[in-house]
Parts: sequence; structure tokens; C-alpha cells
Amino acid sequence: MMETFGIHSKTLVVLGITTYLAGLALGSLLLAPLSEMYGRRPVYLIAVFMFIVLIIPCALAQNLGTILAVRFLGAIAGSAMISNAPGSVSDIVSDEYRALAFSIWSIGPMNGPIIGPLIGGFVFQFKGWRWTNWVVMIGAGASFFMVLITPETYAPAILRAKSAKKRKVTGDERWYSRYDDKKRFWPLLRENLIRPISMAVKEPICIFWNVYIALVYGVMYLCFVSYPIVFSELRGWTPGMTGLAFSGIGVGGLITIGCVRMIPVQIARTVLLQFWLFRDKLL
Repeated sequence: MMETFGIHSKTLVVLGITTYLAGLALGSLLLAPLSEMYGRRPVYLIAVFMFIVLIIPCALAQNLGTILAVRFLGAIAGSAMISNAPGSVSDIVSDEYRALAFSIWSIGPMNGPIIGPLIGGFVFQFKGWRWTNWVVMIGAGASFFMVLITPETYAPAILRAKSAKKRKVTGDERWYSRYDDKKRFWPLLRENLIRPISMAVKEPICIFWNVYIALVYGVMYLCFVSYPIVFSELRGWTPGMTGLAFSGIGVGGLITIGCVRMIPVQIARTVLLQFWLFRDKLL
């Protein structure tokens, strides 16, 4: 891409990652509240469709500015799959199995950024950088199909739809659900948009996890920038082989996810063992 656009500054190229992450952050604040107003499915469908559409100008771009702008907008749309998916998991999984379900779900967002460079490295090596966008578009198309056949999971949205259908079929306006919104659109939108921001800066648990996730993502995306320099430029690896270097991060993530169920069990066993050994002193 640097050769295509005649760019000599590596900092400008790295801006593509920066604008994409900025779009993910902004999109999460916008789309997550909207899913609680209109349900998960409509937000998924519109967001994924827009993400697919925005890949086209990125693949056909004739300058870096177009790529940066489109990647920012595409990230806003694509953020729905990250910000709303935990809500969908919470909708359909009981409390007993929710931790395990979230562990399985986290394989996607944690290893997706790893699989991307792994596949993209070989695609770039043999087909050029524009084809990396077409490959992403193919994957996004498959995601759109899966979203298309996925039913609504958000209980308030389901109940609102049922009550609206009853009113339409029977003509009786007495049919309603407790989730039918009595507020006007703009006050309701304002309330839902302000809530996550307020929680992010006021709730200690949210502050802790925001800082932690920021650190994790910062380190991970720093690897995306530094690996090509270390392995391609300094060691002379091909783009495909450089992509394989990311597999270590993915394997480590999978091992961690696999240990999620074992760690609490081991902690419980240790606590019980300590209690048994020192029961006389404790009692």
C-alpha cells in the first residue's frame, strides 16, 4: 500500500489501526444502547450490512485518506458484533453456564485479530493488499447470513413485538407489555446513550475493566505494529510467515480460555484443603 500511494512515512500507515480502534470505541457507545431500544437483531442486521458496504470503497480506494475515513466508519458499524454480542449471550444462557459461555464467545474477539494477520499475510503476499479487503468482505457476508437466520434474543424487544402484534390483530389497545416505552424517542435515546458513559466513569468495576481491557488491547495492537518491523524488515520474513508469528498470541489466548473452568475449581480445592489442615486452629 505504501508503494501504491507513494507513502514514505510508516506513521501514516499505522493511522489505519488507530482510526479503526477509534471507530470501535465510538461505535460501542452508540450501538450497544440502541440494541436495548430496538433489540439485538435489527442493530446486527443494519450494522453488518453497513460494514460490508463500507469495505468496497476501502478496497477500491485511490488514496490513504479514503482508507482512513472508511475504516473509521466501518469500525463503527463492525463494533456491533463486539459490543452487542455479550448481551446476546447473556440473553440466552442461564447464570449457571454464563461464565463458560462467555469464555467460548471470547475466542472470537480475542483470536479474530490473530487469525486476521495470519490469513491476511498470505493473501497480501500472493494477491496484494486490496484482496485482503475482499477476503474480509467474504467473511462479513457469511456473518450477515448467520445474523439473518438468528432470531431476536432480547426479552423486552420480544415482548414489545408480541404486544404490538396482539394490538394489531385484535384491535384492542389494552394489550401491552411492561417494556412498552412511554417516553418520546429523543429523551429515550439520550437516556440510553448517556447511561454507558455514566457507568464507565462512575462505577469502580467498570473503571477497572475499562483500564484492563485498554491495556490488553494496547499491547495486542502494539504487536500488530511491531511484528512486521521485527520479522519482515529486520529478519526478512515474508508477509505470510510474519502472519504466522501471531499464532503464539492466539495459542496463549486459547490456553487461558481453556483454564477458565479449571482455575475456580482449583481455588476452591485449595481453600477447602487449607480449611481442613487448619480446622483445629480456626475452630
